[in-house]
Amino acid sequence: MKKLSLVFLTLLSVTVFAADPAPSATATAVNMVTQLPAFLTQLDKTRGKALTVAEKTSVTDLVKKGNDTANGIQNKFLGATSKASGLDVATMSLLFPSATKPVDTKELTSKVEGKLGKKLGFMEKTALTSANTLRNNSLSGFKTTLTQNVGKQLSMDPTLVESLLPLLGF
Repeated sequence: MKKLSLVFLTLLSVTVFAADPAPSATATAVNMVTQLPAFLTQLDKTRGKALTVAEKTSVTDLVKKGNDTANGIQNKFLGATSKASGLDVATMSLLFPSATKPVDTKELTSKVEGKLGKKLGFMEKTALTSANTLRNNSLSGFKTTLTQNVGKQLSMDPTLVESLLPLLGF
């Protein structure tokens, strides 16, 4: 029975996470686009050849789409953790402002419990853990896709592109 309850709670929390994104206006957004010039300059240097206008346009489009993707992942996370904890989305976004950095589950639980002033129950912890795992996995997959797409556009080794992602906030 315990196993069935755990599976049900996990499915419930994942369903809540997927179905109830937070409103983007209240979440802290990442803006990789403002960091784009430094990223493009470093791509030039790393590649050893100046980017063409078409390449810059292509990379800019990829980064803009990436910006939207990262913010979407963060908004869903904030909505799910808000629903699970009872804290509002604005409070959650203050606790976890970075849309591009992984969140440690123990840190998540500790910060939420600290803000609430009480220990979370099993169901709340399970929902938070599920939302956090989904967020971190989604961000990792997104980062890999962005790295591969930029590498492909510029005929560069994706590991070289990945080494430059901190310029975009990763």
